[in-house]
Amino acid sequence: MHFGLSQTQYAIMASLHWLTLQGSEVTQSELAQHCKIEKMTLSNNITKLVGRGYLTVNTHSNDARANAVLVTEKGKELLQKAVIDIENMDERFFHSLNSAKLKSFNETLITLVQANNFYY
Repeated sequence: MHFGLSQTQYAIMASLHWLTLQGSEVTQSELAQHCKIEKMTLSNNITKLVGRGYLTVNTHSNDARANAVLVTEKGKELLQKAVIDIENMDERFFHSLNSAKLKSFNETLITLVQANNFYY
């Protein structure tokens, strides 16, 4: 992926930003559950993203045992650029599907996800 982020790191940052916009202080545990990422994998990637200045980790305001994770301004700037790039790539990739084919494709993917209990 462009921007020096792995797909997992992008998913962590985008999910964290979205959860934060919902008005909650997000813990690492909540983020792992939301992203469906194993906690150690999440922790390792958060450490890398903190080191690069994209995230910060602080003690949660309501639970001293938990860490709250936040996207920094530098991280938000990177996300804005990455989202535009990803949307453009999706548009180019799926361009050959007309709206009926795209609808059918999406319905098939949903069926596969549900049949395999991918989401809890």
